[in-house]
Amino acid sequence: MGRKRTKQIEATPLSQKLAELRTKRGFSLEELGAQVEVSATYIRMLESGERQPSRELVLKLAALFFSPYQTHQIDELLLLAGFSPIHQANLSLLKDLLELKAEAAESEQDNFQAFSTWVMALLKNNHLEEAQKALQMGFQRFQDHLQLKSLLALLELSRGNYLEAIEAQNQAIEAYLSLKPENIKLSDLKLNLGEMYFLRAVHQAEIPQEDRTEALGKACEILHEASSLAPEDVYILDEFARCSFNWAQCLDASASKPVWQQTISAFQSVIRAENKQDLGGIVLNEAALFLALALAKTDDFQAAFSTLDLVSIYQPESWLLHYIRAVCLCLNFQQKQAPKLLALASSALQKALLDTDPGNRTLSEAQADPDLSVLMAYDPELFQKIQEKSEEQTR
Repeated sequence: MGRKRTKQIEATPLSQKLAELRTKRGFSLEELGAQVEVSATYIRMLESGERQPSRELVLKLAALFFSPYQTHQIDELLLLAGFSPIHQANLSLLKDLLELKAEAAESEQDNFQAFSTWVMALLKNNHLEEAQKALQMGFQRFQDHLQLKSLLALLELSRGNYLEAIEAQNQAIEAYLSLKPENIKLSDLKLNLGEMYFLRAVHQAEIPQEDRTEALGKACEILHEASSLAPEDVYILDEFARCSFNWAQCLDASASKPVWQQTISAFQSVIRAENKQDLGGIVLNEAALFLALALAKTDDFQAAFSTLDLVSIYQPESWLLHYIRAVCLCLNFQQKQAPKLLALASSALQKALLDTDPGNRTLSEAQADPDLSVLMAYDPELFQKIQEKSEEQTR
């Protein structure tokens, strides 16, 4: 009787990705295994494709390899493992926004900024292939030296070459300062440069946290310059405010204080702008809610809750409204130690769970949010329910 042939083990996209991420992070098999509470042998089997990880293990690995802001990379790892993603964007709304930018670029074919704004929106939402196709069209449509430099920067960005993109965009800015063309604004070039630094911070996986924080700080600096050059441009101002918010979240308590103040000032300017309606209702409501959280981070709870109450008039069922209210109540509890605040926070988080908006991220964010840790200790049953719902959603 012949020898039974054994099936050859082949590497899978997931196993290759895990090996790549471990190497980039500098973990040995033993070190990574210890971090996620499995053996080095099991890690080796995952990387060879011999074993398939549980969803819980994938999330533990993702927490080591990525920052909480790298939602695309976390979802990609889950998808490679055969699980549903946890960061579910409101796809119909996103599609509408991208279509509007595409229509603007097509209706004004000589408007370079409308075109680059469309491409940047595609890149920010991880539509890389579509962005590269658009760029091919852009190289045919725009022939100016400065425009071609800026398009090359966007092309590098679409390939994940962040430093090369930043260098090319800086060269475009140098060309502008030399030529001073009338059909391009320096504020627009700086806007793109700032967003490139921002995308490096939130999308690039293989950079240390220190470099990520530094990139966010640089993005804020450049976006502030862009906003100063075009103070009437409410879009640039909103981008600066959101970037400041993300930067403050990355800093420790003492270093974050002036950045939270910067964030508050920027969002207040957005809300007070005469042309704020150009941003649309959804973006404006988000700006108000992020302002409320920034106020709470600086212990200005009266202003924070007043802002939330105003937003509730227009969006009483918004998951983000209730989620941020829960966070603000937890922050207030840390100052006052009043148990009633945690009871109110629990109620707010439960209301956030009720919103049927496809973009509701309560399930994916609540368990990992450090600001909600006091609520998790106060109401473990609620977080057990959140975990169960999250697992049910991914089946």
